[in-house]
Formats: sequence, structure tokens, C-alpha cells
Amino acid sequence: MRERPKRSPGYRTTNQNRAEVEALRAQLNATKAYEWQKANMLLADIARLLGHTTAPMGGQITARACRYCHYYGHTRQHCKKLEADTMARLDSELRADRAWLARQGGEVSKEAIDLVKWENARYEAVSAVCEGCALEHACMVCGGCLEWNERQAEWEASNPAPRTEPASSA
Repeated sequence: MRERPKRSPGYRTTNQNRAEVEALRAQLNATKAYEWQKANMLLADIARLLGHTTAPMGGQITARACRYCHYYGHTRQHCKKLEADTMARLDSELRADRAWLARQGGEVSKEAIDLVKWENARYEAVSAVCEGCALEHACMVCGGCLEWNERQAEWEASNPAPRTEPASSA
């Protein structure tokens, strides 16, 4: 049986230094991105307590701030503010969807569903033959936008939009 390589102790605490390291990490978590000197000193203190003087490849140990909330002590992947903001945005979208559905009388009409299907088919057809805006935000003046509008008009000419309102009786 092959022997497994020894697992790196990494930057894990021990029972002897856990309280002091957790206190330093709490200070690091409260440090804003513009306080980079303080953050690097805190991280150096944490590394010293854990028995490290350099990074794994011998380089300097430096702290990195989250690119979302701009605090040290975590990355964007583990940002609690990003998670909370995402959940708030999703809740807001869900409330808006529920309000829209309530305005529809609790049901979505067949006409509305047909319109969404038609819009999706139009997008798929046009995006298959045209890249669209070079700036990726629909500037409406570049060659990509102009071509997109031409291709969309061609598709709409041969595929008219479905009716969304019932015909009125005269």
C-alpha cells in the first residue's frame, strides 16, 4: 500500500494559541482595504503565532482584501456581505415576480407565454448569426449593434410577434 504524503499543517491553530489567533483574526476581519499596513502586520502576527515566517514558496505573507466588501480576512468567495446582498436581491426579484403574478390574476395568460417564447426564439435566431455589440452593452451605434438590429428586423418580418391582447369586437 502506498504511503500517503504528510498533510501540511497549513495555518491551523493549536489549543495553546487558538484564543490569541482568533482575536487577531477578528481584528483582521474588521480591517478595511485602505488599512493594508495594519492588515499585513496582523497577518504577520498570526503567521508568527502559527510558526510560519514565509509563505509556502518562501515569499512574503501578505493579506488580501475581499474585492466585494473591501475588508480583510476573507475572499469574495466567502464574503458574507455578498451572500446577504445576493439573497436580498433574489428576495426582491421574487417579491416583484409574485406581485406581477398577482396583477395577472394569479395566472399567466397563454398570450404572455407565447410572447416570451417568441422573444426567446428571436434572440436565439439572431445570436446564431450575429455577435451584437462589440462593447457588450448595446451602444446602438457600433457596427455590431447595427447588424443586430438589421438581423432582428429580418427575423421579425418573417416571424411576426404573437398577439398579446384579444381582438376587440366591434
